[in-house]
Amino acid sequence: YDNAMSNNRKTPFTRILKETEDISPNAYARLAAGNQFVADIQNTLMFCGKTEAELKNIFVRLGEYFNVDRIYYQEFFREEESIKILYQWSKDPSNSCTTLSWDMTAQEAETIIRNFEENGYIEMIKGVTTEYSDDAPASDFGKYMLADALGLQLWIPFANYGRYNGAVCFDREDKKPFSTVEKFLLAELI
Repeated sequence: YDNAMSNNRKTPFTRILKETEDISPNAYARLAAGNQFVADIQNTLMFCGKTEAELKNIFVRLGEYFNVDRIYYQEFFREEESIKILYQWSKDPSNSCTTLSWDMTAQEAETIIRNFEENGYIEMIKGVTTEYSDDAPASDFGKYMLADALGLQLWIPFANYGRYNGAVCFDREDKKPFSTVEKFLLAELI
């Protein structure tokens, strides 16, 4: 807690801590239930073989719990300077991502990491300027990010030793904002 707060980072964790006095009983109950759900998913991930069928089952559970229409897992490949969607699930198969691989430079990856470090996530609304797109260089990657969004898209990053390795992306077609509790739980999961 002290380390997160002293760095003045705006993460879902610090936002939850700041809001704990004002958190509604419903949000608190959702947080408590969500922690159990996240622990169950993490346990499943720890012991499953991570086959496509197992990951699809996990994505279905996440989609139902968080009321999202599409989830995909993407990895950044530094040597190739590309990003690839390795797994995806969509409530409506016609909403599946059609572009599964595109170029992304190391500089673009670093821009994304700066945004993740500042906010703990990237949230985009199709057709609306985003925190990411304001700072990012124009690129094919930026165009694909916004073009592939269904409505509201939340990216939760994963990194090793401070280097961006990819993200799990959660899409809502109806653009209903993710609550701070939902962002916290998804960040904890990833």
